[in-house]
Amino acid sequence: MRHRNLVISIMVLTLVTLSLLPTTRAEWVFNRRTFEGSFSVYPVNFQAAISNLEEGYKEQIGFNCTSEGDQTITFFICDEDNFNLWVAGHSAEVFCRQDMVISWNGEFEAPYNATWYHVFSNFHSPTTTKRVDLIIDLYQWLDPQSPPMNPVLRGMFAGTIIVVLGVIFFAVIFLSLRKKPQDERDYWEARTQQPPLPYPPCVCPRCQTSIEADETYCHQCGVRL
Repeated sequence: MRHRNLVISIMVLTLVTLSLLPTTRAEWVFNRRTFEGSFSVYPVNFQAAISNLEEGYKEQIGFNCTSEGDQTITFFICDEDNFNLWVAGHSAEVFCRQDMVISWNGEFEAPYNATWYHVFSNFHSPTTTKRVDLIIDLYQWLDPQSPPMNPVLRGMFAGTIIVVLGVIFFAVIFLSLRKKPQDERDYWEARTQQPPLPYPPCVCPRCQTSIEADETYCHQCGVRL
C-alpha cells in the first residue's frame, strides 16, 4: 500500500513537471507581405531591400534574377553595422549568403532586433544589368515574447527531470526495503522480551485434586503424574 501511494505520487509529480515545460508550437503565423516588386542591379553595383525585424519574427524570401546575359547574382543579409563594414570594403558577418545564383527561396529568422539589409550584389558582372523579382513575407511566432525553445534543449531538460524523479523513486524504494527487516527484528525482539506466561492449572487424573504443573506425584493420592 505504501509503495503504491509512492508510485502514484511520483507519477503525478512527473506529469505536473512535464506540463510546466515550455511548449514548442511548430507553426508561424503569417503577418504581412513586406515587399513585392522588381528592381535593377547595374553592373559592378548593388541594391538593398531594408526591413526592421525583431526577435521572434522571420521572413520567407523568394527572388528570381533575369538578364540578357549572365543571370546570376550574389545575395546575403546583414545588419546595419555589418552592411556599413561591407560597403567600406571590410569583412562583415552575413546571413543566408548565396553566391552567384539565379533564384533562391529560403527563410531568415531574426537572431536579434535590428535593421536588416537584403543585399543583391552584381560586382562580379562588369557589363550586365540584372533584373530581380523579389517577394518577402513576414511571419510572427504565436508568442513573440517567448521565442520557440530549442527542441534539443527541451529534450535535455525533460530528460533531466525524468532521470531525477527516477533516482528519487528508486532511492525511496531501496531505503524502504532496507528498513523493513529492521522493523521485523524489532517486532520479534519485543515479543521475546515479554514475561513468560504462567503454566495452566493442573488436576490429578485419579482424584481430581489440584496440583502444581511441575509436581511429579499427586500429594493427595500419590499417583505418578
